[in-house]
Amino acid sequence: MSIPELRLDDLTWAGLVDLARRSIPAASEGSWTLHAPVDPGITLLELFAAELEQRVFMLDQVPDTLVASVMRLLLGTRAGPRPAAAALAVLRLTSQDGPITLPAGRELQQAGGDGLTLTTEHAATAVPGAAVTSFEVDGTDLWPRLQAGEILPVFGSDGRGAAVLELTADAPAAEHRVYLAVEEPTVATGWQPASEPPPQRAHVAAAPPPGLGWVTDGGHAAAVDSDGQPISARLLATLTLTADQAPVWEALTDAEPWPLRVDDGTAGLRLPGVVRLRPPPGRSFPSTVRVRISKPSPDIPLYPWISAVAPNVVVTRHRRLKSPPAATADEPLLPVPGREITLEDAAPTAASPMDRVLDGPGQASLVVRHADGTQETWLAVADLAFSAPGQRHLRVDRDRGLLRFGDGSAGRILRWERGATVQQSYWLGGGAAAQAGPGTIFAARDPDVAAIAVTPLAFGQDPEPAETARARAAEELLRSTRAATAADIEQLLRAVPGVYLARVHVELGLDSSHPGAAVPDALTVFCIPAVQRRNDDDVEAVPAPDLDDGAYAALAAALDPARLACSLLTLRGPAWRPVDIRVELTVHATAADAVTRLAERTLGHFLDPLVGGSQAEGWDFGAPVEPADLSAVLQRALGRQGEVIAVSVADAGISNGTDCDPLPLRPYELPRLQTATITRSSPSRR
Repeated sequence: MSIPELRLDDLTWAGLVDLARRSIPAASEGSWTLHAPVDPGITLLELFAAELEQRVFMLDQVPDTLVASVMRLLLGTRAGPRPAAAALAVLRLTSQDGPITLPAGRELQQAGGDGLTLTTEHAATAVPGAAVTSFEVDGTDLWPRLQAGEILPVFGSDGRGAAVLELTADAPAAEHRVYLAVEEPTVATGWQPASEPPPQRAHVAAAPPPGLGWVTDGGHAAAVDSDGQPISARLLATLTLTADQAPVWEALTDAEPWPLRVDDGTAGLRLPGVVRLRPPPGRSFPSTVRVRISKPSPDIPLYPWISAVAPNVVVTRHRRLKSPPAATADEPLLPVPGREITLEDAAPTAASPMDRVLDGPGQASLVVRHADGTQETWLAVADLAFSAPGQRHLRVDRDRGLLRFGDGSAGRILRWERGATVQQSYWLGGGAAAQAGPGTIFAARDPDVAAIAVTPLAFGQDPEPAETARARAAEELLRSTRAATAADIEQLLRAVPGVYLARVHVELGLDSSHPGAAVPDALTVFCIPAVQRRNDDDVEAVPAPDLDDGAYAALAAALDPARLACSLLTLRGPAWRPVDIRVELTVHATAADAVTRLAERTLGHFLDPLVGGSQAEGWDFGAPVEPADLSAVLQRALGRQGEVIAVSVADAGISNGTDCDPLPLRPYELPRLQTATITRSSPSRR
């Protein structure tokens, strides 16, 4: 049963006037006798009734400030409405005049006069002639395939190799900044063994990346997700890798490898981002340097895949800073509540988003230096309704192109005297920017540096309307922040940025410290990472995917705060059950070895945790391995090339399996094919 809607506006003007008229005789003790409209008292009653009716109407309305307050109370930093966001792009710098360093905040103008202006997010050095000449994985140069648009593994298909990136330049360099376009693995479910996998979506270089990460000049990690929203500091903290979890970057020299100083914006190759590489103190990179990227542990695989590598890069935003010269006040500004100051360069009616002022927190400021030497600084906030009376806050009105100040109860009142110095500072930009795909050319006015877009201009957003913010808040409130149910746990784990999970299974009552017993307050979460599953070669390369240390640490850090009090929650990778399968075949084809090979690949595919099983969506947790099912899928794959005579399944190393008995698994286990013994016979022997 739903709660009826509360309605406060249930009085009308006519009802209020009638109620007042009926109250006159008693209230006036009979002295007020004329109740006609011509009586001045009745006129006043009608006026007061109209005013009260309007107040009651306002009482029943929900202003945007109240909506924002409730959203902030319930959602915290996720509350809205969201301000305008400036689009992001990665540019590759080029210079012909020696190494030139661009500081953070340097503007680059699009060539051709289209008016697009991008501003650097961090300092970057344009190394003359910087280029990638090879990208080797396990000794094979994959650079031509990367240039052709393929998505390739950094550490090999099995996640156990190493990569060597060769960088060249016209002269020795003090640093290199490299962009690596990390891609989410493709898990193509729904295709049966020995059948054609579904067609894969081709990688499109002009498509926006699934997020972007970099490291600021202050050494802080910054990143946005696939929706362009900043990843919170709490989530970024879950991606922070310790020295024994992060990939190792080394410069290969004739003597011994140099351990490099690394500012990794990819969070250990989990996000598309910029990596800053610096040699040891007192050294420079030679004009040609080979950089080895290796796993932190040789025994634990890593599965990052990339679609592009670009040197000499910088992260930029579609915005520009306006800081007019400080002005001396000729007249005092009286302390009037709700004071507004118009921004001369912010044209709210312009079609170009570069002429609109950004309205996010911290995007504008006003500094007043008084004649007595004191200084006051007003900073932009999302809403003045949350400001204390004494806080120097301002709110940016993007639609009208002005700064709005407090009224003394919500924010301090702005004032200054004659002779005070006033300095404004604000950002112009944001919104849905014009199209600028890879290859777009930009240039810095001073110094003479050119730049080419590596990624498209993406993630720009207009201010979020209040109605959209309400709908988003309703969706956000439906998301659980506590690990109360299995669905809640899976939702929490899948929200961790940069950690791609294919499957999550929650086993209630399982505690490894008490095997065989159901512990009421215990639960164990089994996670299978997403790895490439585009064809049978991918299945063979990584038959048993497992969590690496960095992914495990990030998932555990995200799950621990959501754990219910007094509950024992354990996180781990998949629990494998090694199995041996014996198959007897009658081969009708002439290429007997090919038939045997097909049978082995079919078994591996059918038992695969990501694309196996009867529905080709991954083997069900705890499902028994039935010889009859294996026989059927083998026969379907072989067709007329052979005939399945018998199939038996047993635990690895045990030879007592029969072609009738299934191999039962525990509810949380998955089979892993240890060995497949194929015995062939020809039709003449039957």
